[in-house]
Amino acid sequence: MERLIATLTYAATQIKLSDDDIFSLLRISNAAVRPTKSPNQTMLSENDRYQLIENHFELYRKPLYAVFVDIEVEPPLKVAKELYMGPIVHVRLLTLLAEKKLLADPAKISQLPSSISTQMTLPQLKQICSPNSIRKVLNLSRKRLPERREVGHKRFRKGNDLEHACFAYKTAAELAGALVTFNKATRGLYQEEISGAGREQVLCLGNAAEMAIGQGLYDRALCFATAAVQCAESLPTDDSPDGVDNSIRDKNRRRVARAMAGISQEIS
Repeated sequence: MERLIATLTYAATQIKLSDDDIFSLLRISNAAVRPTKSPNQTMLSENDRYQLIENHFELYRKPLYAVFVDIEVEPPLKVAKELYMGPIVHVRLLTLLAEKKLLADPAKISQLPSSISTQMTLPQLKQICSPNSIRKVLNLSRKRLPERREVGHKRFRKGNDLEHACFAYKTAAELAGALVTFNKATRGLYQEEISGAGREQVLCLGNAAEMAIGQGLYDRALCFATAAVQCAESLPTDDSPDGVDNSIRDKNRRRVARAMAGISQEIS
């Protein structure tokens, strides 16, 4: 569900996603950024166990036939766990509201349009859109960025699992990109809360490109590497939280060149 909603937000204009649709979907995304328990914590109730599955399990499975015939097949479905998809979809929906100037003063919302889901209440909507709630979500999202990047590191270092590592890096890059886009939509109003997200986006895109090159997926690698180069252009080169030094920029440019060389070799 969260993957579907997040994907819809990227085509909001084309599919004519209305304000009422966004407000209704906020109830779902807000539930996906709830506090979570670690798998190591005691599960006291059946509800705790269900939430554990939602929070910590991701969809990443190869078709069963690939197991029996012993061939390499890319998993047709890859959906990150709610720990990361929740913040992605919630921040994306908030970004759409910010672009429509609907987050400026949520206290002025006096009533809910009739077309909004009946499960969304006016106090709930005001609370979700309040600056304090938004700051909590942004801080939570920023903390989870390096966590997800580290998942990619572990997959690569321990089992040389380039495919799963690429997936982890890509998820982290998407979350970082959601934060950066939200910051632009709010004109830097929450700059402090998302500090460092721009750098994380560049790092994760570059790492995803490297994993794709290792798998021979040069067209995909070119997309990741090119995006990493472009995202770094608006960032400083100093040692600030969003600083990206020249060595990282040069490395991503080399990845672009390697990906283009790989594509050229496939064509020839």
